[in-house]
Amino acid sequence: YRTYMTASLSPMGTQQRPLSYAPSSLSKREKVVYGFLPYWTIKTAQIPQELTTIAYFSLSLGRNGSFIVQQNGERDLGWYTFSSSSSIETLRTLVKNQKQKLDIVITMMDADDISAFLLNPKAQETAIVNIKTLIKTQPINGINIDIEYAGVVTPALRAQFSSFIRSLSKELKRLDSSIQLSVDVFADAATKERIWDIPALAQSVDYIVVMAYDFFRSSSIQSGPVAPLFGSEKNRWDTDIAKNLK
Repeated sequence: YRTYMTASLSPMGTQQRPLSYAPSSLSKREKVVYGFLPYWTIKTAQIPQELTTIAYFSLSLGRNGSFIVQQNGERDLGWYTFSSSSSIETLRTLVKNQKQKLDIVITMMDADDISAFLLNPKAQETAIVNIKTLIKTQPINGINIDIEYAGVVTPALRAQFSSFIRSLSKELKRLDSSIQLSVDVFADAATKERIWDIPALAQSVDYIVVMAYDFFRSSSIQSGPVAPLFGSEKNRWDTDIAKNLK
């Protein structure tokens, strides 16, 4: 069982080669050096000054569009740490002193929940309202959407995800044009039929965060690096980060 509530919170090779020759919307402005900060590391994590943005991971979104605050009688620790812990205030102070930005990662990982959410316009409206309330009540700089659908995606579901991000982007820009919106995608999102329609999303978000890892896992039939920059051109493995980003 899950308990939900809205976002009413009280005051987070040696030869160098280019990864991609594609033009970048960030090429004429400051580069983003993005660092995810899981809630369970917030008390001990060292925050490098080289990072431009710290992304608090995470607040979980339910299929009805509300943030999950309790599951199976236990409080959701991502929500609790963000809304009740003194650690988040310490993080805000550090981020401010180091002239960095603070984003909030909003997650949904269950395939059934994602399908139900994306096929329910009312749930999407609720989510947008809650995210806007979060921005109004919290000193944050951006929203990062981490909705990971790992199954076989239908064209309708893919279109609905793009539509949701487009609607969210419009509402956030109307609320506060300084708030940045980003979306996390798998490294192969540009080459496989995933839930992320990259050209469509590029029209709505400020930037896309590529989760360029987990190419090989303990369950893989072949051993290899977790995040290979190159190697596929020499048939060391089927694909790599550079190949997916081109």
